[in-house]
Amino acid sequence: MLVIRRRQGESILIGEGIEIEVIDISPGRVKIGIKAPPEVPILRKEIRLVGHQNEAAARTLARALAALLERQPAGGASSPQPAPPSALQRPPGALPPPRRTAMPEIPDASVPMPGRTQL
Repeated sequence: MLVIRRRQGESILIGEGIEIEVIDISPGRVKIGIKAPPEVPILRKEIRLVGHQNEAAARTLARALAALLERQPAGGASSPQPAPPSALQRPPGALPPPRRTAMPEIPDASVPMPGRTQL
């Protein structure tokens, strides 16, 4: 890893088309600006890590589902019996189950967006 010291307003050039500028320095934070060609993807490392974790979880789930399907009898599983009505009712004073909401989509930092400052 190459380590370079820069002050606010100073830049680093990477190759012919990428410039990284130190915009602001505050306690515990550094704000940088990146100029790069549109075909160069720019994203935060934690977003890439979450993507890899999601892919690994999906592969694990696919293997688990495949294993369950292999255990299923050749004629198919018998249809489950419906639960008696008393099993479907909540006990008095019980809270309803939490609502499931969709997670907001995280935009890809490499895609230009309205309001995104291009340096």
